[in-house]
Amino acid sequence: DEDGPVIKLAVGEDDEPMHLMQRMLSSAMLWRPRPAPPAASGGRRTLRRSYKTVVWMVWPLLLWGCVVILVNAVGCALLSDVDSRTNLFNLVNVLLVRYQRILFTMQELTLQPDAETTDAYRPVLQRRIGLLRDQYTAVLYGKEKFPEKANDPHLQHATQGAIFAGEAGGKLLFRHHGCLSLRPDLCAPGGSEFYEFTHRGINMMVAHFLEQVEAAAGSRGNEPNL
Repeated sequence: DEDGPVIKLAVGEDDEPMHLMQRMLSSAMLWRPRPAPPAASGGRRTLRRSYKTVVWMVWPLLLWGCVVILVNAVGCALLSDVDSRTNLFNLVNVLLVRYQRILFTMQELTLQPDAETTDAYRPVLQRRIGLLRDQYTAVLYGKEKFPEKANDPHLQHATQGAIFAGEAGGKLLFRHHGCLSLRPDLCAPGGSEFYEFTHRGINMMVAHFLEQVEAAAGSRGNEPNL
């Protein structure tokens, strides 16, 4: 038992140069983090930083942040597209209102008893025809067709024309070959003079309507009259 402490002391003395050399080599390697000294038995403990543990704990939060950013970016892109389509839908509604106004004005014009009263309606009809034509052009091609009306807040909402909004819009406007009436029993038959105007898309119908009302607005006297 007396030799036990002597042996431990000898081992400690033999290991001391190795520890000293290890500390010197670690100090020379500036690009590597300096290792913490081993805790002595019964001494104060030191806390070692573990970068792997930090990365392992943080990467779910980083992944969640990237997912949130991606979802928001996709949402913004979809909302911008919805905004343009909503504006186009509003323009189409205004177009229908202007069509109804022209239709009512035409009824008033054709029911007047004398030429003087009929001529009083023509300027109103011509102005409303011009508004309808501009509105329809804005629906088709967007605000780029009206550079001279950059200050018109209504036409400036036409950020995208219907012919650029997708394949369905172009087909309904130009390439549709079915009857567009809400009541199929009112559709013009094959031999009717109105068949071509009712089975060739909305653009053909609008062009024919504008042609007819412009002819009525340019008439003289008591024409047209029922």
